[in-house]
Amino acid sequence: MKYKMIWKILVGFMLIVILSGCSNNIDTNSDFPETRDNKELSGTLTVSTIFDTYIDTFAEEFMDMHPNVEIIVERPEDNRVSYMYRIAIDLLGGTASDLIDLSALDINHKAQSGLLANIYDFMDSDPDFNKSDYYTNIFEAMEYEGGLYAMPLSFNYDMVYISKPLAESIGLDYENYKYINYTEMINIYEKVKKTHPSPDEFYLMPGIGKESFFNYESVDFFDIKTGDANFDSNEFIQHLKLTKKLNTVYHPDTQEWDFTRIGVGNEDFLIKDFMFAKFTTIDIDLKNMMVEFENTGSPIPFISSKGNMPFSNFLSTYAISNNSANKELAWEFLKYCASAKELPVFETKEDEEKYSFMFLGNIPINIENFYTHFRHSFESEVKWYKENGLEGNWKFTNEEEKEKMFQDTLDQIHKWNQERDVLVGNRELSTLLREELDNYYYYDLATAEETAKIIQNKVFTYLNE
Repeated sequence: MKYKMIWKILVGFMLIVILSGCSNNIDTNSDFPETRDNKELSGTLTVSTIFDTYIDTFAEEFMDMHPNVEIIVERPEDNRVSYMYRIAIDLLGGTASDLIDLSALDINHKAQSGLLANIYDFMDSDPDFNKSDYYTNIFEAMEYEGGLYAMPLSFNYDMVYISKPLAESIGLDYENYKYINYTEMINIYEKVKKTHPSPDEFYLMPGIGKESFFNYESVDFFDIKTGDANFDSNEFIQHLKLTKKLNTVYHPDTQEWDFTRIGVGNEDFLIKDFMFAKFTTIDIDLKNMMVEFENTGSPIPFISSKGNMPFSNFLSTYAISNNSANKELAWEFLKYCASAKELPVFETKEDEEKYSFMFLGNIPINIENFYTHFRHSFESEVKWYKENGLEGNWKFTNEEEKEKMFQDTLDQIHKWNQERDVLVGNRELSTLLREELDNYYYYDLATAEETAKIIQNKVFTYLNE
C-alpha cells in the first residue's frame, strides 16, 4: 500500500479535472444486486454520458432483472466542452437521449428552458421511493423553482490538509479548525510565505491554479434564480488581486501538476513547501481520519468564505429529457441506480475492486450505500496492512478502540454530508470565462478591474439570456 495513497490522489485529481445514521447490518451473503420490487418493465432506453463509466454495470444488472428492457448507453467521443454543446443542441432539437448525464453542467439553465422533466414528480408518485433514504439536502441545493431537474447518483466535496510544520511556524492552532474557507487559507498562506526562506518555491496547494477560487467563491457573486450578478463589486476585485499573488505550480501552457512533494513511497504525503493539500472526500477516505501523520493534521472540510457548504457533482448526475417517450422507464432505471445495494460476496479480487470503484471519488447519494461502502473501504485498508505485515500509523490500539473510532468518524462524515448546501463547479460558466481568467492571471493582458467588468457582463448576459 506504499503507493496506494498516491494512486488514489492521482485518480481524485483526474476526476476533478474531467470532471441520521442508518442501519449498518449488511447481509454479506446476499447476491448483488437485488431489486426492491417485482415490476414487469419493458421498452428501450437510451442513456448519454461521457463521464460515468459505471452506468454500464447498472444497465446490465437492470436488464438481467427485466429481460424485456433494453438499455443503450451512448458515449460520444467528445471532450467535456464539445459534449456540453452537443447536449444543448440535442435538447433543443428534441433528439436527446432519454437519460442525460449533466455532471458539472448548468442544470438550471436547461430547466429554465423547459427541456427537462421534474424528477420530484416521479419521486412523489412512486410508493417504492423514500426520500428519507437519501441525502435530500443535495436534492434541495439543486432545486430550480421547487423542482429537481437532475438527480445525482453521488456527490463529493473538498477536504483540506494543513501542514503542521508551516502552521506551527506562525502559531496557528490548526487542530481546532472545524472548517476552513478560501479567504482563511489565503491569509494563512500570506503569513507563512513571509517567514518562508524560499518564498518563490512555496506553494499554496498541489493541483490548484490561481483561478481555482472562482469555483468556490463564485456562488457568492451570482444568483441563477434572480439573474443577478455582482462580479464588478470591490469585494470580487479584491479577490482577483489577492489570488493573483498566489504561487501555484499550474500554468495553462503546461497544464501540468507538481506531485513531487506528495511523499512517493510513504503516506506522509505533505512533506514540505505546500501549506495546504486539497482532495475530494473519498480520496482522503475514512482511513486517513484515523491515521496519525507526521507532517499534516487531520483533514477538515472546505467551505466558502461566506459560510456556504459547497459540493460538486462531477460524475453521474442524470436528467430525464422532456422529449423522452420513456420517462417512466427512465425513472425506474434511475431509481435503481441510486437505490441501496447490498454488499456482495466477492468471489475474486477483481469483483471486490469493481465494487470499490463504483463510488471512487464520490459519496453515494443513498445513505445506506454511504455507510456500506465506507465501512468496506476502511476494513479493506486495515486488512491490507495486516496481510503485508505493516502496522500503519493508526490512532487506535485495539479492536474495541478501532470500532468506536471508526463509527464516530463515519458519523462525522455523515454529518458533513448532510450540511452540503451549494452546488459548485459549473463547467459551462467556467468555460465561458476561461479566457478572461487566463488573460488576467497568467498573461497579464488585463487589470483586475477590467477583468471583473468583462466577467460581470458575460455572466449577467448568460444568466438572463
